[in-house]
Amino acid sequence: ASLPPRRGRPAKPFYDLPVLSSAASKPTVVHPAPGTELPFEGGHNFRELGGYEADEGKHVRWGQIYRGIPTWKLTGEADRKLLDSLGLRLILDLRSEAEAAESPDYVPDGARLVRICGLCLENGKEVDFSPEDRETLLKGMPDEGRRMADAMYERMLFGNKAYKELFRALEAGETPVLFHCSAGKDRTGVAAMLILLALGASDETITEDFVKTNIWRRPELEKVWAEHADEIAADPSRKDFYLGVFGVHPESAPFVLDIIRQRFGSAEAYLEAEYGLTPARLMRLRRMYLEFFESKGHLKMNSFSLVPQNDNSLLLINAGMAPLKPYFTGQEIPPRRRGTTCQKCIR
Repeated sequence: ASLPPRRGRPAKPFYDLPVLSSAASKPTVVHPAPGTELPFEGGHNFRELGGYEADEGKHVRWGQIYRGIPTWKLTGEADRKLLDSLGLRLILDLRSEAEAAESPDYVPDGARLVRICGLCLENGKEVDFSPEDRETLLKGMPDEGRRMADAMYERMLFGNKAYKELFRALEAGETPVLFHCSAGKDRTGVAAMLILLALGASDETITEDFVKTNIWRRPELEKVWAEHADEIAADPSRKDFYLGVFGVHPESAPFVLDIIRQRFGSAEAYLEAEYGLTPARLMRLRRMYLEFFESKGHLKMNSFSLVPQNDNSLLLINAGMAPLKPYFTGQEIPPRRRGTTCQKCIR
């Protein structure tokens, strides 16, 4: 049907007009697989959390949350250029004061550096892995298997000022953010687990990201295994020991999640008790850092449109709705936005 003619002009069915959508005019950005390390020459295991599936089938936004290694290692011109291009606003150094003093971070323009140790004893002392600190962490038990790793991870989960600062920054939108420790695997790995947990990722996804450390640090692992080949041949369990020193134990991720649920009953109760993430604040955090992606059958929109791509069915309306024409053709923003940014999901 056509609109009645106005001012002597012939009627023209406006549903033949092209759909105006910024999503159609912009090229699709191709991202690597989630958890892929960035191509820095100075070190391994620098990656981001973007792309992981989380709450309600949404995915973590790309280019916002980076987990990495000390930036002092990235000294080459290409590395500095790549680091600068990330547009970091905050670098959270999870190392101890002694570690950071020995190798200070490089801070790109526009970023600020905050150092808060990610592993402290209950009395607040930064762990330096002295014999006394190791004994305190192990609670008198022998250092066997993954016992030290589990003791560290359990200690990190409670009263951690560094992680509280990390969640404060995320809630404040102080991103892109980079958090790191010395190797980007333990203090950094637990922090990444908690962020993915807060964003509603599954246990499988959380474990997948944690274990990818062993993929990207494979050169370091192969080197140390070769250096201790005779020791490992005599006692094969020593290979697993060095895996925990230079990589991570895959069992440690389920261990962390189990500790949280055993102590608090649920992840949500833990996040609220430790970081003040009430249900409302948790929902807001997810709105900030999650979005739909085309890879899951969704068409990402950068501006509001009531018209699904390649679908004019919604435009078959009668003349009584003519005042909504600018909205249907993407020329104006409706007074009330819908909750989704997916053109398929608004049908």
